[in-house]
Amino acid sequence: MGFKELSKHNYLLLSLISLVFLLSLSIVPAQSSCTNDLQCGFTGFFGSEFCKTNDVYKNYQTAGCNSNICSVLVEEKLVNDCDDVDNSTLDTCINGNNLAYCKHDLVQCVENDECGSPTEHFFCQNGDVWHQVNNPVCNVNASQCIFDSSEELYEQCQYGCNNAACISQILCSSNADCPSSTISENFCFSDDVIRENVSYNCVYPGTPASYCQQTTQQELVQTCSDSCSNGKCVNNNDNDKNNQD
Repeated sequence: MGFKELSKHNYLLLSLISLVFLLSLSIVPAQSSCTNDLQCGFTGFFGSEFCKTNDVYKNYQTAGCNSNICSVLVEEKLVNDCDDVDNSTLDTCINGNNLAYCKHDLVQCVENDECGSPTEHFFCQNGDVWHQVNNPVCNVNASQCIFDSSEELYEQCQYGCNNAACISQILCSSNADCPSSTISENFCFSDDVIRENVSYNCVYPGTPASYCQQTTQQELVQTCSDSCSNGKCVNNNDNDKNNQD
């Protein structure tokens, strides 16, 4: 059964109650004799519009003079059929303030398989890896697709979770977990003797984000008066003598 048929059946009980009430008032005998219809009252719509069987109705009165006796017939008449003959819309009648009107909402789904396939993803929560599954289902009453989500613990992590995966281990908890400091061999730089001191310190110690940061500093070992060669200061005069020999 489609949405339009289901919506009309939802009003069946209300329609039966209204019908019983109107039958009791359908023919109202006049209290006086008449010679023409005008003496018995007006003929036409009266009152406010209302919803019935998911369509817009309004009371209609027919007044007439029959055999010199007035009779008044009151019946509900359809004034707006809300069915727009479009299967992609859900048609409903809305009762407003002294006004009833038709509403047409786009139908996203009728069955669950119209809402797509389940999706899943992993994420970090409380230091562990969690798994979330989103199952698309059709909300029949609203004709809209919604997600029925569930979460479960996927993996407990000893050292914490990062980017939806367990961290293998914490890289450092203190500077002692990092490589030892080193000093390079002397070398020449700008005709002076230089060496490099390399040290390491632990950043974010004891956390999953920890790492050993390397720091390199150059240290002046000796300032050469003339020049530097192979990590040592040399005297240009000595070089000239050696060349002459």
